[in-house]
Amino acid sequence: MLLRSSGVVELKNKSLQQCETLDFHVFFNDLLDNDFNTLFKSLPSPRRYFAAAVPGSFYEQLFPKASLHLANSSYALHWLSKVPKEVGDHNSLAWNNSKTYCSGTNKEVTEPYFAQFRKDLNRFLNARVEELKAGGLLVIQLPDCVPSGALPFNTGAGFLQELLGLCLFEMAYLGFISQEKVHSFNLPMYFPSIEELDQVIKANGHFRDERIKILDHPMQHLPFDAKMNRPDLSVRASSKIISKQTLWIRCSIYLLRNLKRIAQSLIKKFAKMLTYLFC
Repeated sequence: MLLRSSGVVELKNKSLQQCETLDFHVFFNDLLDNDFNTLFKSLPSPRRYFAAAVPGSFYEQLFPKASLHLANSSYALHWLSKVPKEVGDHNSLAWNNSKTYCSGTNKEVTEPYFAQFRKDLNRFLNARVEELKAGGLLVIQLPDCVPSGALPFNTGAGFLQELLGLCLFEMAYLGFISQEKVHSFNLPMYFPSIEELDQVIKANGHFRDERIKILDHPMQHLPFDAKMNRPDLSVRASSKIISKQTLWIRCSIYLLRNLKRIAQSLIKKFAKMLTYLFC
């Protein structure tokens, strides 16, 4: 988000050429418990824009009416406001007892997850349409949008969630946590297909699709070994980064609150599994 903010400002200033340079005010948003001090310390200096933070859920209106020219959601809207209650109900056909996320392999599980995604995205769009000026632009970037005909299970994000599930079930087998807790644990996230995203936006009616595309990852054309041999992206280093960001945030908040020893054990197992698979 920081790099994108700087890049957008630079591109706009270049497009103005000889015209007077505009002032840009960038607002960063996250939930109330985000460490905004760390965010501001990480901003580039000097920078060609003014910065401020607005805490709160992006599923609610955060800014005054018609106050924004551009809104950008980066790698965030796959997080749902809550886990659908059906997937945690032992008596429901949608009980997701063998997975920790919506893998797409069970229609009864996928339906309530998509329903919650649709509801949340509509709330997001309804809030942004109030905040944006007429003709304003909304940019949505999502990780691992599921290709047409594929399942979340087949994506990179799905792969990580499968590893997470294996680690949790192993920990339950070893007695670190109860099997009941593992079976009741579901991540509040949904990875939509491009068709699903387009469907919800069109049904909402407040926005018109200007462009929908899959963005290329800067490393996707490199051979697998080349990706792994880069000093700054070694598997051992990456596994620690991925495990801390993916597991500590996702698991300690929802399942392992205040159980630091268990969370650390889970991180170690996840990192060990990544290293085993790719080294």
